[in-house]
Amino acid sequence: MKKTGLVFVAIIGTSLGLSAAHGAEARCTLGAIEYPAFAKKIHYKGTAVVAIAVAEDGSVSTATLRTSSGMKDLDDTAIEAARNARCNPGSPQILTQRIDFKIVPPEPRNSYN
Repeated sequence: MKKTGLVFVAIIGTSLGLSAAHGAEARCTLGAIEYPAFAKKIHYKGTAVVAIAVAEDGSVSTATLRTSSGMKDLDDTAIEAARNARCNPGSPQILTQRIDFKIVPPEPRNSYN
């Protein structure tokens, strides 16, 4: 039987908005997140929480770490993803975004293929 590798994933949780003014809650989309190479090598997993300050025009003005994953590489990756988020325009807000870095076993393959 052929041994298959592990799958490394970053799961983006639901963001929680704290509105600085009345209006529609900002919606942000984080792009693809690449699992850091060193974290893969040592099979490190964790959860980082970042705060994203969204300006009225939808741009990200700042992104800061609220809760560390316990590893600088994962934290830096989460902050970078938050800085590159695309958000809808609206009232200025602070969003809290959870990013889970996980290692999952591969899907079992059908032995008949």
